[in-house]
Amino acid sequence: MLSCDICGGELVMDSGLEFAKCGTCGVKYPKDALRAKTGATKSAPTTTANPMSDFVIRAGILEKYIGAATDVVIPDGVEEIGRMAFYGTNIKNVVIPKTVKSIGDRSFGACYKLNSVTIMGSELKFHNIDSFDGAKRLVLNDNNIKQIDYYGHSSTFPFSLLTKFKELDFTPELTQSLGEEKAQQEKWRLTGKCVQCGGVKTFFTGKCKTCGTQN
Repeated sequence: MLSCDICGGELVMDSGLEFAKCGTCGVKYPKDALRAKTGATKSAPTTTANPMSDFVIRAGILEKYIGAATDVVIPDGVEEIGRMAFYGTNIKNVVIPKTVKSIGDRSFGACYKLNSVTIMGSELKFHNIDSFDGAKRLVLNDNNIKQIDYYGHSSTFPFSLLTKFKELDFTPELTQSLGEEKAQQEKWRLTGKCVQCGGVKTFFTGKCKTCGTQN
């Protein structure tokens, strides 16, 4: 099985056999990159990030996405995604590197085709609940998200942000490092469910209504 260089996800071959696509973060690998991964050639993959010409970046701030690709890997070194940087674009999948510490107001607003957002780091500040307006799936590469800051307050994962997504997932790399059982418990914890069974917790006491565990 071939895996993605970005997140470790499994690569799935396109029906036209022109490229393979990561099932987790959506990054595409053309034929030459696949040959390199299988050892057929010594040339290195070129899909770690979109070309710098696809972005307007000043002083570490990604001000605007001007590329045509729908699968976007933001370059390492970007520290902030500016206000409305991707607003209204047709992007489908985006990978946000560990260097990004701040995501501005409506950075991904009106991105109605946005399916998956993969966050590689853990220290992030979301300036507004609408930072990911329209996104469907959130993928985390680091479950140590107590350091994520929201509206200027350090806390556990912002549940109000999670309401913007229909699905929370981990990268295969994180799942493997935690183990399947622990990974599932962490997903339950981050979505406000009982860490033992995934049941609904009592609002005031945190006691699970299904298994009785005190969370």
